Amino acid sequence: MNKQLLSVIERAIRSDNQLFPLNQSWEYLHRQYNIGQTQGNKLKVTQQDKDDLIAVVKHEDGIDLEQISVADFAAMNREAALAFALDEKIAGQSVKKDRLGGCK
Repeated sequence: MNKQLLSVIERAIRSDNQLFPLNQSWEYLHRQYNIGQTQGNKLKVTQQDKDDLIAVVKHEDGIDLEQISVADFAAMNREAALAFALDEKIAGQSVKKDRLGGCK
């Protein structure tokens, strides 16, 4: 999952709200994972749906959103990110960041 989807999921699971605007992210989550129930231009997301989202993120990305925030990855290098996620690219750091150049 991309960072945008992870952020949407994180905001939802940390929120007491059950109704969320049915935007592209929620539409995708609803269609792909059968999350929530549409109510006009909103999506009703139950606690069970939130639990399912937590499980999906753990399974697909190896991230426990109950333990770490998506924002925390911004301060990590790729190696550190691997301790919390299956894909080190979530850290957003370039591969060569802080690497010495010119070695022959």
